[in-house]
Amino acid sequence: MPQMLRALRQRLVPPGAVCARTLGTPVPSAATTLVDGRAINFFFTRKCNYACKFCFHTAKSSHVLSEADCKRVLRLFREAGAVKLNIAGGEPLLPQYHGLVGELLRYSKQELAYESTSIISNGSRLTSQWFEAHSRHLDIMGVSVDSLGHVRRAAALCREHGVLFKLNTVVTALNVHEDLSPLVNETGAMRWKIFQVLPMGGENTGAAATRGHDVAPLLVTAAQFAEYVARARAGVSDPSIIEEEDNATMQARPRRLHSMTE
Repeated sequence: MPQMLRALRQRLVPPGAVCARTLGTPVPSAATTLVDGRAINFFFTRKCNYACKFCFHTAKSSHVLSEADCKRVLRLFREAGAVKLNIAGGEPLLPQYHGLVGELLRYSKQELAYESTSIISNGSRLTSQWFEAHSRHLDIMGVSVDSLGHVRRAAALCREHGVLFKLNTVVTALNVHEDLSPLVNETGAMRWKIFQVLPMGGENTGAAATRGHDVAPLLVTAAQFAEYVARARAGVSDPSIIEEEDNATMQARPRRLHSMTE
């Protein structure tokens, strides 16, 4: 990891570019990239068709990286040792991004030889046409549990096209007493990631929060989150598919590259 970060510090953008908040690392405009081992989360846009009040990656900018810049970032990470790519947002599968995301998946698989590609989506804009055109370059589709209809449809499309399916759930005061394990069992998800809703200053809390986001009424305690996870583990057919991340876990991650051009 240190070697990868040193390489990116030196090569990601030309001299004079703005620097990242955490690492002092120059990054291209509007690109937010988390590095975790040999995997990266790639955010080429912060635009989304939802306005979830708990979201901590809100649309402060309408800027979208060009295809050339996206490919440059992905190539540099691959050369620095990354092997797994996850495309997120914002909502990466808004209709205007369908072609771009499909090309980035193709480029990553065919030309850069990433071992694994995945997408995190809210599932609202998935189409069978997109899957038919691009699923051969996609290994895993992750869908946030925002609508049961979207989740079931996304799971069916993944089964039809041979793409692994996973679910993400953000635990808030609105759903902390619910049990989604029957849905998880029904969809055959290969992984269920459960997150404790996370407050982040300037994103979903405080005077600088955008689009009226205020996470305060949605916060849950560590004990409430632990109870949710325990109930989930008891309800799923295979408890090993569950990966939970509480606030302490998420806040302990230092390896973040984050744009300042918003």
